[in-house]
Amino acid sequence: QFLKAVAVFKQILKLDPAQIDALSSLGEMYERLGLASDALLTYEQVATAHARDGDERRALQALDKVAQLDPGNVASWVRYAEALSKAREVDRAVAAFARAADVLRSQGRLDDYVKVTERLLYHRGDDLVRARDLASVYLERGDAKSALVRLQACFHADAQDVTTLELMSQALLLKDQL
Repeated sequence: QFLKAVAVFKQILKLDPAQIDALSSLGEMYERLGLASDALLTYEQVATAHARDGDERRALQALDKVAQLDPGNVASWVRYAEALSKAREVDRAVAAFARAADVLRSQGRLDDYVKVTERLLYHRGDDLVRARDLASVYLERGDAKSALVRLQACFHADAQDVTTLELMSQALLLKDQL
């Protein structure tokens, strides 16, 4: 029956393209049929339509579906995280940024990892594990100044943490070499 439902929703949208609920239902039908790429495109349209209409909550729901349908798509997670940030849903934004950062780190895409992790730390500066990891990436790149900025919060939180102290010593040595 899902195929018939898809045909009906397409007909509705042909008659009235502004029917966002029909578009959303079409996305659900695609999802149930296992047509992930069609569902993704449809949910993207739903999110855009809701955002255009100022319905932030429903736009976020659609963006969440997009991110969940394609968990390896970093752009979807970042878009979702930014929308959550704009909606002042900090905890959920941090979780979405973390998902994106983890995927980027696992793929070795360090330039993008740095950007996303910096954005995450903007919201959650007390994430010392991420701050130390970001500092280590900066050190690998020879950027002692940025590493020290991130390690400062770690040092203030626990001046006896061995990992933080080791990274700080590496950063200071690197800084002296520059």
